[in-house]
Amino acid sequence: MLKDKIYGCGGSDQGDGVARYDPVASRWEDLAKLKTARWHHQVISYSDKIWVLGGQSISGTTLSDVPIEIYDLVSNTWNTSQIIKEACQTSMNVNSCKIVDCVVF
Repeated sequence: MLKDKIYGCGGSDQGDGVARYDPVASRWEDLAKLKTARWHHQVISYSDKIWVLGGQSISGTTLSDVPIEIYDLVSNTWNTSQIIKEACQTSMNVNSCKIVDCVVF
C-alpha cells in the first residue's frame, strides 16, 4: 500500500502487468508494465516509490542478473537500479525484504 492505494506487480500470467487499486473509488487502473516479467518476487514501498526485487521468469528461471525495478508514481515509469549480486549468487527468491537506514535487506 502506498498513498492509500494498493498495487499489484507481476505474477504467473504475463508477469509484467502492474495495476493500482483505489479502495475509495473501488476501481483498478493499469499502470506502466515492468521491464522484466517476473513472479515469486518481492515488492516494497520506500520514499514514495515501489521497488521490485528478484523473483523468477515465467518459465521458472531465477532472475539472478536482473536489476531492481523502481516505479515512479508521478511519471508512471519504471527505472532500474543496481543488481544485488551477493543475494543473487544463491537466489533472489526471498520470502521477505525490508529497508533499514536506506539499505535493502
